[in-house]
Amino acid sequence: MNIIKRNSWFNFLHLLFILKLAITSRALNGSSSSCANSFNCGSTINGIGYPFRGFSDPPYCGHPKLVLNCNYQKNLTSIEIVGLKYRVLAIEQTTQTMTIAREDIMEDTCPTEMKNTTLDYSTFDFAAVYLNITFLYGCPPHVGGSFVKDSNYSVPCGTNGEGVYIKGGNQGPGICNNSVIVPAPVPPEGATQLPNITELDRIMRQGFLVRWKIGSQMCSNCTASKGQCGYNNATNKTACYCIDSDTPYISNTCPLSDGTSPPLPKGNDTSPAILIILE
Repeated sequence: MNIIKRNSWFNFLHLLFILKLAITSRALNGSSSSCANSFNCGSTINGIGYPFRGFSDPPYCGHPKLVLNCNYQKNLTSIEIVGLKYRVLAIEQTTQTMTIAREDIMEDTCPTEMKNTTLDYSTFDFAAVYLNITFLYGCPPHVGGSFVKDSNYSVPCGTNGEGVYIKGGNQGPGICNNSVIVPAPVPPEGATQLPNITELDRIMRQGFLVRWKIGSQMCSNCTASKGQCGYNNATNKTACYCIDSDTPYISNTCPLSDGTSPPLPKGNDTSPAILIILE
């Protein structure tokens, strides 16, 4: 009787292992085919791969904070950072830098989203030195003399032509209703005031340079071993999808040319991993 129970238990475990293997094989093969295409949008943003992914790509193809969206009618690329939409003007994967500009200043004189330009510093950092410019909205008609003195000028913004004050540096709203901070290039040495609004618009629309912090070494090792880079949302780390072996699995790198497999990181389960693919 005990032998029968042991055999039944063994058969059950064997069935689970076979099922796990089948799911893994299907998932990893699906991952490779769906993540193999690079992101392309217009003539300037082309051939962009991991850690980025396209908006319509599966989540496991790229880092969740590096999702690119293409307006194919206008050939414009955008990315969302801390709830604010930015236009992507350039991406240099070799230096891990990206030039972005607030979407709301690309067509308007002043920002229309009442949000400061804030990076997610766990993922990005500024890659150059910038001067913060503050736009002040809803200021009283007759503000104090010192306020006017410290302000460079007031410009009409929006459909109602509201007067918006512009000041250098980080300024809170103070006696005004709202303030929005936008980075701009540091003025030339000796400059005593900000450029006029036409010039300020031009330089702000040129964007600012940021660097992403997602390391590239693991992905380089993965692609060198003929694997496909992706993102493991369970571990929040880069994953290497290995599908050219008899037993597809996730690792740091794929099987070596002599047929041997590289060691898995310590603490990892050596059995094939299961990816859940939502279709």
